[in-house]
Amino acid sequence: MKQAYWDLDLIQLSAENTAAHLNKEFILIDNFDETSEQINTDLEFVNHPVKLSFTIAIFCLVGRMRFQINLQDFELQTNDILIVREKSIGEYQGMSDDTRIAVIASSSEYFQTALQIDATMSLQRRLYASPLCHLTDKAMEESIAIYRLMKAKIAETDNPFRKGALLGYTQVLTYNAYKYLLASDSKDGKAIGKEQSATRTLHAIYP
Repeated sequence: MKQAYWDLDLIQLSAENTAAHLNKEFILIDNFDETSEQINTDLEFVNHPVKLSFTIAIFCLVGRMRFQINLQDFELQTNDILIVREKSIGEYQGMSDDTRIAVIASSSEYFQTALQIDATMSLQRRLYASPLCHLTDKAMEESIAIYRLMKAKIAETDNPFRKGALLGYTQVLTYNAYKYLLASDSKDGKAIGKEQSATRTLHAIYP
């Protein structure tokens, strides 16, 4: 029986034309200097389901991208980030011509559990509910700045401490994700509180 999806691992992903990687276990891909048409041509798995053996984060700086993750459809737009965990089955379905992206893919070793267990669990629950998040302009700018630092560190081939540095940068991104999650939950809580207050007020006026 023909398999419904292809298995995609980091070794295969590291072979992409624009990939920068450390030992084929931590991979960065972007199209800052290319067109989306070139990326669509390069990627062998466009419009075909793949099962991931790694975790991947896709930052959309501008434009639109379409994915199906575990049979759910998602569209990335400007300042969106898609975080897909290992063992997920996804399908990349294309992007608009003006799309600019940055991709971070790595083994689970690089996404270590942080010290704040509650924050870790909250983030995991959020990603389970939806892998798509929207960032503010400032948050996206900071994330891409860290991405560029990662890429520069990978290029330091004479540096024996690159892995440690990349682990550190990944932790910064992780803690930033906790901060954005906390801010988002706080806003949601305030909005719910306002709605409940307004409802109580209406009930008092119109019993």
